[in-house]
Amino acid sequence: MKSKTFIIIALFMLSGASVYGQNGKSLGLGGAYTSLARGVDAVHWNPANLAFRSKSIPSISAYIYSFRIGFGNNSFSKSFYDKYIGFEGDSLFIDNSDKNEILGLIPENGVTMDMRGNISLFNLRVLNFGLNVETNFYTKGTLPKALFDIALNGLTKSNYKFKPDAEVIAYSKIKFCYGYVIKRDKTWMIPGGKKLEFKDISVGGAVSYILGLAYAKVESADITFINGPNGLNATGNITTKEAISQKLRDENGFGFAGSGIGLDLAFSALTYDNITISAVAENIIGNINWNDGTKERTATLDLGGPYYIIGEGELQDVDTDSITHDKETDIGSFKTSLPRNFRLGVSKEWNRFLAAVEIGTDRGEFFGAIGLGAHLSFMNGFIGYRNYESFSYFSAGLAFDLKYFYLDLGIRNRGGIGPSSSKGLIFASCLRIGL
Repeated sequence: MKSKTFIIIALFMLSGASVYGQNGKSLGLGGAYTSLARGVDAVHWNPANLAFRSKSIPSISAYIYSFRIGFGNNSFSKSFYDKYIGFEGDSLFIDNSDKNEILGLIPENGVTMDMRGNISLFNLRVLNFGLNVETNFYTKGTLPKALFDIALNGLTKSNYKFKPDAEVIAYSKIKFCYGYVIKRDKTWMIPGGKKLEFKDISVGGAVSYILGLAYAKVESADITFINGPNGLNATGNITTKEAISQKLRDENGFGFAGSGIGLDLAFSALTYDNITISAVAENIIGNINWNDGTKERTATLDLGGPYYIIGEGELQDVDTDSITHDKETDIGSFKTSLPRNFRLGVSKEWNRFLAAVEIGTDRGEFFGAIGLGAHLSFMNGFIGYRNYESFSYFSAGLAFDLKYFYLDLGIRNRGGIGPSSSKGLIFASCLRIGL
């Protein structure tokens, strides 16, 4: 029956997606925002842009709130849910063509789901300086395709090997930023004998104190399942490394499991006709030393068979305590590194319109993005497209924009423009005030 067969897939559709974008505008523009960020937005996106001044940008500004959160997966869309889980079809049962279609949606490396979020607890810009306090979380997990093959087709092979994978990290950052104009009225020659006349060229940097909240990762996993003529047998082991404050483990208060230092560097150049060229290197230094509540866990499985699937005294009578063993070991401190990301963006602003393009890396995966925007009185609208090696996003955003008051909301759809093709949704919003 469909409801029973696909319940695990339904759970996957509740899990996440990795997306950059701190507010609704940046999300709506497809994340092509490194060159466009100004004022307090630059604290998060590009500290070099803190040096740029404009009558339309308050010298002092702050977020009342700012967040982004997303969820999705790499295999199953809403149309899949409607067809096989939502029971919009004529039958609650599936045939071989349905099974082949479902397995065809899953990449060979399995079903991957990841979730990422960011909440700014405090974000302030004063002239060329910025301060940001934020909390980030990221989780990613993969289940082998073979598990879904077994669920759909039963035990059709003699040997199955599984290598599940998972990672969870949560941390807070206290970030200090500064941007400085190093050159004014500079002319660059470009191919074709043309000139780019720059009004300001700036550099910037951000130093962060990182506080680790929690970490867990599957270090190794190897599970073998044998379906032979004499019955079933299974062996395997999974080793995980984790760090959670001992105070939290003991439910005796709150504590951090680690700490570290981060460093970002940035460059921007602004022309007189409002073209901005920007580059940001994020987490040039970005390490967390986990030193509280650090443990290694190992779980092993050995049926000791082979066993028959059915029959008295066979598989159903196996004592699970005798075939599984768990071991927990206290370990010393260990280090993890935040992903080194690089972004290069170019944008152009007119009186009522803007356009931006951007390329870079996000958690080791290359991306390209393009965004368009329109300013109509105090209402702004944005659309964007962002493409990774393994998936793509279409996005839109809307903003209520006054000089000293700003509110926006952005939404991004993973997999296509329409809701039926969606493999996940991402939301971002901010409320900003200025003086």
